[in-house]
Amino acid sequence: MGLSNEERVSGLFYAIEALVEIADQLKERVKDNGYKHPKKLIGYLDQLWHAFLGKSSNSAHWIMGSSATNPVTWGSSSPWGLAITYHCDGKLSEEEDSLDAILEKQGKKNSKNKFDAFEGFLDIPGLLGRAGGPHRHIYNIFTWSEQLIYYLRRYEDELLSDMGDLSKIVSDIQGECFHLFKENNVYAKAYILSILTKMLYGPLYPYQIEKWDPLVKHLDKACVHHDLGRMMEPGEDLKILAELHVKMQHAEKDKKMTLMLRTESMLELAGRRYHYDHHFKELQELLKGSVTRDDLRKLKKLFEKNKKDHEDSEKTSQEGFQERQDSPLSIYGYSVT
Repeated sequence: MGLSNEERVSGLFYAIEALVEIADQLKERVKDNGYKHPKKLIGYLDQLWHAFLGKSSNSAHWIMGSSATNPVTWGSSSPWGLAITYHCDGKLSEEEDSLDAILEKQGKKNSKNKFDAFEGFLDIPGLLGRAGGPHRHIYNIFTWSEQLIYYLRRYEDELLSDMGDLSKIVSDIQGECFHLFKENNVYAKAYILSILTKMLYGPLYPYQIEKWDPLVKHLDKACVHHDLGRMMEPGEDLKILAELHVKMQHAEKDKKMTLMLRTESMLELAGRRYHYDHHFKELQELLKGSVTRDDLRKLKKLFEKNKKDHEDSEKTSQEGFQERQDSPLSIYGYSVT
C-alpha cells in the first residue's frame, strides 16, 4: 500500500520530534553522569528541524493565511494542524473502552496487558539501559532514524528531492551511530543476550500461559528477567555470550533444544544474580518429572557456584566500600572512587 505525501510528512514530523526528544535526554544524561559526549551525533540531531522545516517559504502565508488561524484539515502538514489532529484522532473508541471495563468486572485482564519481560527489560533498549551510559539513547536514535528513512525515501520523487538536506543529515546520523556501535561491544552483547533470552522463554511467551513449560513458569513467577541482564554489567565477557549463543543455535537448528539445556543456560546467564535458595527450590519442584535426577544434581552444582560467586562479589564490594571509608579524604564528606 502506498503512502501519500501527507502521510509521509506526518511521519517525518513525529520521527523528528522523537529524535530531538531523545537528543535532549542524551544531553542531560551525559551532563549528569559525566559520560563521554557524542558531540557529532548531537550536532546532527540539532539540525533536523531546520533541515525539515527550513525549506518552506512564506509565500503561502500571503495567499492562504496563517496555518495557526486557518481551519484545520485532516491532511494538514503544518506543525499546528498535525498537533491538533493528533489529539482529535488519537482517542480510544467507546467499544475498546467498554471491552476493558467488561473484562475488569469479570475479574479478567485483557491479554494485551499481560506482563512481557521483553518490553523494557530483555529487549535491546532495556538491556542497554542495564549497561549504563548513553547506549540506550544512541540505539533508540538509530531506530528512529530508520523511521525517518522510511517516510523520506519511500519514493524517488519531488518530496525527497526537496528534502535533500534532511536526507543528508539522516545519513550522517546513521554513519555516526555505526561508529559508536563499532567502538563499544555493549551493543553486540545486548543483541546476543536478547536472542538468548528469547530462546529461554520460547515462542509461546508471554500470552499462551496454559502451554508454558516448567522453566517459563519459573522465569515468570520468580521475576528472573531481573537476573538475566547480569551479562550487561561492566567486566562481563562477550565471548561467554557468543559461545553460549552458538551452542543454543546449534541445538535449535538440530531440534535438540531440551528443557535441561535451557535451564542450564538460564543459570549460567543469571550467574551470581540467581542465588536465592527458595527460588532454586521452587525450580526443582517444577522440574521434577521433566528432567532426570542426574540432571537435577547437575543443576544444583551450577546453583551452588552462583551462590559462591554472589558471596565473593558481596565480599569484594564490602572491602572496597571499607577502603573508601578509611580514606583520609572521606572526612570531607565524600569518598574516593
